[in-house]
Amino acid sequence: MQWAIDKKFMDNRFKWINTEIIYQETRADELRWLITKEQICDQQTNTTFSRSILRHPGVAAVMAINEQREVLLIEQFRYTAKTEMWEIPTGTLQGELKDKQVIAKELPRLAAERELNEEAGYSATRFELVKRFYVMPGTSDGLVYLFLAFDLSPKKAIADIGEVVTKVKFFPINEALNMIAKGEICDAKTIIGIYAAKEYLDKNL
Repeated sequence: MQWAIDKKFMDNRFKWINTEIIYQETRADELRWLITKEQICDQQTNTTFSRSILRHPGVAAVMAINEQREVLLIEQFRYTAKTEMWEIPTGTLQGELKDKQVIAKELPRLAAERELNEEAGYSATRFELVKRFYVMPGTSDGLVYLFLAFDLSPKKAIADIGEVVTKVKFFPINEALNMIAKGEICDAKTIIGIYAAKEYLDKNL
């Protein structure tokens, strides 16, 4: 059975009729993301429909591992959820407007380095890109670039405007896994990052 999607077929099937920018999110005069209303024609069924889409340049997420084989987590307040959450350092790539989409103009590796410093107060000399994934493909095209970071050293943090990090702490990998099991960690990218760290540590005993 053919499971893979034939991208050429899908590109020929769907035709974008119109894209309207509804909202642009900016911070310090920097474009962050767009919300668009896009009119699409399914040429196979000859039907036209609309979708509201969050057009996003992507984010870099960092799972830092210290010499004691512990993983770094930060606790920060999230305005959307109105609560503090345990997460890995993460930040939006710098983007620019192109064809009514937001295109990344920053390398994910550089964004990962910046976010590790800003949110956790650490620098690293080695970064490894281990996964790329979508978090909400039904509503957004934003990719998450997940890095493992090694050879850590403290560096004075320069927090971004509005970020409230309340704790920065290293955890043994099994404790982090237990936090997932108990529902204390419920952020998708962090869960994926912890399992990626466990996979790495299991292979490098």
